[in-house]
Amino acid sequence: MATELTLTNAMVARIEALGVGRALAAMLPASVAAALDWRTMAITGPDGQLDRVETVDLVVRAGAPLEDIRQALEVARRACKPSGPADAYAALMPLLAVAAKRPEAEIDAKLRRDVYSTELADYPASAVAEAARRIMRRSPFWPHVSELLTEVERAMEPRRQLLRALERAVAEADAAPNSGAQIQAPPPPSRTDRLRHVVDFHTKRGEQHRAAGPERELAEIEGRAPEAWATRRPPPTPPPPPTRESTAMDMELEQLAIAARRKLLEGK
Repeated sequence: MATELTLTNAMVARIEALGVGRALAAMLPASVAAALDWRTMAITGPDGQLDRVETVDLVVRAGAPLEDIRQALEVARRACKPSGPADAYAALMPLLAVAAKRPEAEIDAKLRRDVYSTELADYPASAVAEAARRIMRRSPFWPHVSELLTEVERAMEPRRQLLRALERAVAEADAAPNSGAQIQAPPPPSRTDRLRHVVDFHTKRGEQHRAAGPERELAEIEGRAPEAWATRRPPPTPPPPPTRESTAMDMELEQLAIAARRKLLEGK
C-alpha cells in the first residue's frame, strides 16, 4: 500500500536532530516518519549550556500503513547491522587525518588499527563515522578507544530505539485480529448428530425405553439394523386399579371437608 505523504526536509531534519542520521532519516517512508513520536530529554554540559538532546522513548503512532512500517523496519535493521573491522576502521579516516596524536612507530600504528578495528567491528560504519564527526567537532585530539566506544554507543541508541519501536509496531499489527473478519458460528448439528446424542444420553442413564425410537430412526438413516434392545416390545401397561363404589362414610367425609373449606373461606 503506497503512501502519498511526501518526506519533507522538515521531517528529515526533525529525525536527524535526534541522532538517527540524515541518511537514515531520508530512507524512512514518509508515513512512518510522520508517525514517529519521540520522547526526548535535554542534556546540559558542565557550563550549564545545552549539550545534546537524547531520546528516552519512541513509539509509532497509529496511521502508518503496515507495508510502510515493514519497509522502515528493514531500513532500521540495516542501520544497526555490524559492518566488520575493515569498514568500521575506514570510517575513522577523516578523524585520523585531522586529530592530533603523539608520534608512533609503524608497529604502534598497526597495533592501534588492530585494537580499534576489533572493538568497532560490531557497529555499523555509519554510526562509527557519526561518532567520529562528533569528536572532531569538540576535540582536536585522537580519542582513546573507550571514549570512541562511548560516542559510538551514543550514536547507536536512537537507531536501536527506532528498531525496537518498529518491531513492536509490526508485532502488534500482526497480533491484532483482522478487523474485517467475523467470528463464524459453528454449523448446527445434523439430524444424525442429534439422534446419536439422544440415544447416548438415555442409554447412559438406563432409559433404553426412551432411546428406542431415536435408535430405530438412527439405524434407518445409517443403513443398519437397530440395536436389539430398541426392537423389543415395551412391557404392557398395567391396568388401572379397579374403582370401588363410594360408601356412606366416604360421602360423610366429603361433606365434612366441604364444610371445613367453607368456614375457611368465610373466615370463621
